[in-house]
Amino acid sequence: MRHPLILPHGQPGPCRAVAELAGAGRPTAPVQEVARFRLRPGSDQAAFLAAARATAAPLRPQRGFLRRALLRNEDGIWTDQVAWVDRPSADRAATAIMAEPACQPFMARIDMESLTMDHPVLLWRMD
Repeated sequence: MRHPLILPHGQPGPCRAVAELAGAGRPTAPVQEVARFRLRPGSDQAAFLAAARATAAPLRPQRGFLRRALLRNEDGIWTDQVAWVDRPSADRAATAIMAEPACQPFMARIDMESLTMDHPVLLWRMD
């Protein structure tokens, strides 16, 4: 069964991994975990980025992980966007990552009062 997100001209495309990881001919909907937040007052951007890089080692091997991007708006609002094969993968990883000591310096710099989290389903993507 062909996954609907594989490019129509048959090239491997960015979502081939999604179809292959879904398995058994039952593709699942990939999701984007989107967290928006501000840093805690007095947090240093360079230290925050170093803490973010330190989360790569425990995050990358999580089942269903595809990619991650960290962005910052001019108004100081950050977006941490993590692509997952499906919502269950995102949920399992969230539980594991919250208990991971390497992620604590990253989490400690986030103003939790400003944090919002969404898991929109990926319907289309262009690279």
